[in-house]
Amino acid sequence: MRSRLTFATGRCSYAKLPVSTNFSRCSRNCPTGPRIGTRSRLPYDAIAWFLQTGAHTLTILVAATGIRISEAMGLKWEDIDYQNKQINLRRVWVSDTIVEKMKTEDSEAPVPLTDLLAKYLRDWQRETVYGRPSDWVFASTQKKGKAPRSSSVLTWDHLRPAAIAAGVKLKKGQRFGFHNFRHGLASWLVNQGTDVKTVQGLLRHANFSTTLGLYAHRVNSSMLAAQDSMMRALQPKSRTVQ
Repeated sequence: MRSRLTFATGRCSYAKLPVSTNFSRCSRNCPTGPRIGTRSRLPYDAIAWFLQTGAHTLTILVAATGIRISEAMGLKWEDIDYQNKQINLRRVWVSDTIVEKMKTEDSEAPVPLTDLLAKYLRDWQRETVYGRPSDWVFASTQKKGKAPRSSSVLTWDHLRPAAIAAGVKLKKGQRFGFHNFRHGLASWLVNQGTDVKTVQGLLRHANFSTTLGLYAHRVNSSMLAAQDSMMRALQPKSRTVQ
C-alpha cells in the first residue's frame, strides 16, 4: 500500500507497511470512514478503510493506466473488455455530470488491460453490489448506483488520509489527488527506459511536443508489457497471479 501511494509523489520505496491491530475497527458500512488524528482510530485505520473500498481499486487502475480521474469515474463494466485485454473509454464524469463523449479523438484510444490489472477489476466487480454490465464501475451507494462516486470526496475522505498514514509527507496546502498517479506513471516509464511512442500510447497524448511523436491508437504488446511492468512493481512481493 505504501509503495502505491509514495509512487504518486515520486518516491517509489517499496517498504512493507506495519500491520495495525486496529484494522478490524474500520467497518465497510461506516458512512464516512476513519479520520486521521481522532482518538477513536489510529492513522493506519485510514489505510484499512481505503483497502476496503473501491478507492483502492480506483487507485490501482489510475496508477497502472494513467487514465484521468474523470475517465475512470465514467467507466461502466461493459467498457471493460476482458477478452480483448483493453478498456474502452466512452464518457467522462465531470462536476457531477456525465459527458457522453471524450474530449479529443486521442482520448478515445483504448487502454491496455493486463491480466494483473484485470484481476483487481474482477475482484472489485464480484465485491460491489453494482457489478452488472450497465452499472458504473465506481458507483455511488448514496445515489443507489445511479451515478458514479464523487472523485473529490474519494480524494479527501480516503486517498489523502491513506497517503498520510502510509508516510507520504504533504505540506500544508499541497495538492495531492488521483492526478498525481498519472504524472507518476509518465515519470516512472521514462525512467525505466520505455520508448517515447509507447509512453504516448499509454497516456494518449495528442500534442506532438508532449511525448515527441505520434502513435497509432491500438493496444499492442509493448503497451501491455509496459503496464504489466508497472503493475508488478506495485505488488507486495508475496502476491502473484495464477
